[in-house]
Amino acid sequence: MASRSLWQRLLKPDAHADDGALPKKSTVASWPRRLGIVVLWLALVPGAYFLAAVIISAVTPPLNQLLVALSLTLPVRQSAIMALVFLLTLAIVWAVATFCFRTRVSLRTFGLQRTMRWRDIGLGIVAYIIYMAVALFLVDLVGRFVPGFQANQAQDLGFRDVYHTADIIVLFLLLVLVTPLVEEMLFRGVLFGKLQKYLPVGVSAVLVSAVFAALHGQWNVALDVFVLSLVLCWLRLRTHNIWAGVVVHVIKNSLAFYLMYVVQHGGG
Repeated sequence: MASRSLWQRLLKPDAHADDGALPKKSTVASWPRRLGIVVLWLALVPGAYFLAAVIISAVTPPLNQLLVALSLTLPVRQSAIMALVFLLTLAIVWAVATFCFRTRVSLRTFGLQRTMRWRDIGLGIVAYIIYMAVALFLVDLVGRFVPGFQANQAQDLGFRDVYHTADIIVLFLLLVLVTPLVEEMLFRGVLFGKLQKYLPVGVSAVLVSAVFAALHGQWNVALDVFVLSLVLCWLRLRTHNIWAGVVVHVIKNSLAFYLMYVVQHGGG
């Protein structure tokens, strides 16, 4: 009985829905115009990321010289540059949404209208188990029937020469804490929230997940994170914020980080 009660508390909708309810449907009646707006929103997040990467890459040589002068290792320098890309991406999304799309952007828009609660952590753990079960099944299924699909292909994150404890700590902060938060703010916060004004919830979730998967490149990784994103969109709907999704994302990245950087470098 106690176990059943716990599940009911975790899975019921957030009692504080009004604190961060998703946007109401748009009054735009014309479907061509709606689709045009949808395309613009879908292009905004990946476009902002690529623009930020181009801008930061333009200043990387002098910035890298400064970081080398500070005796920072390659992984730490890469992490600092990646953090700048994330920060600039958020700034571009805010600026374009505010001044070009003429829409108000606040913490509510990013799904951060309240702080994390214990219920978010519990729901995130449950959702992670569901995601893993579905993702493992689908990846194995596709691997059996699709020629050339490499289910076990390792993901290359681009970080090299990770030898020191300080490198591992900095990478942990970037990959396990910063990356999940930023990605949830952008995809399940801004993008998923905005698309629902113009499209059905299911269609919005699939489109957001498809874009999110495409940005991860490799087919096996793309399929995995497509399932992940669908679960995260469900959590966004269920809780009206991104915190439970952040928990799922952190758990996933923590396990991957441990296998890729701690175990492989003699830390575990």
